Amino acid sequence: MLLRRAADSHVAFLGRIPGKRRFSDLAQHPDNERTPGVLALRVESSLLYLNAESVLRAVLGRLCTEGGTVCLVVCNLSTSPYVDLAGEPMLANLSDELANHHVAMRLAEAHAETRDLLRAEGLEAKVATIDRFTSIADVGEQFQQEAGCR
Repeated sequence: MLLRRAADSHVAFLGRIPGKRRFSDLAQHPDNERTPGVLALRVESSLLYLNAESVLRAVLGRLCTEGGTVCLVVCNLSTSPYVDLAGEPMLANLSDELANHHVAMRLAEAHAETRDLLRAEGLEAKVATIDRFTSIADVGEQFQQEAGCR
C-alpha cells in the first residue's frame, strides 16, 4: 500500500491565498488566486523512481491544459524531503521539456539534502538558484522583474 501510494503521488497545483504571500492547492481552495503566466505546483511526497514518471506526466499534462499561457513553472519542494537518482533526472528532463516550449522553470523551498543533490547534478545551472528561503511568491516576483512573460 505504501509503494502504491508513493508511486501515485499527488501533484498539487497552487494558487495564492488571498491577501497572503503563501500558496495552497487550487483544487481544495478554488478561491485562491492564480498568478498570470505562472504554473505553481507542489509534489506531496519525495521524488523517487516510483513516482518520477507520473509526476512528469502530471506537470506536462497540466501545462497542455493551460493552453500556452504559462511562461514560468515553479516547483515547490517543501513537501519533497528526498529526491533520489531518478527524481533529479526527472526535474532536469522537465526543465528541458519546458525550455523547448519557451517556459522557464524555478524551484522553491528545497530541503538541504535535496538542494545538495540537485546542485551536485548541475540542475542549478538550468533553474537558477536553489535555496530554502525562496518562496513561490519570491520566485514569481523575481521572474517578473528580470524577464517576465513575453
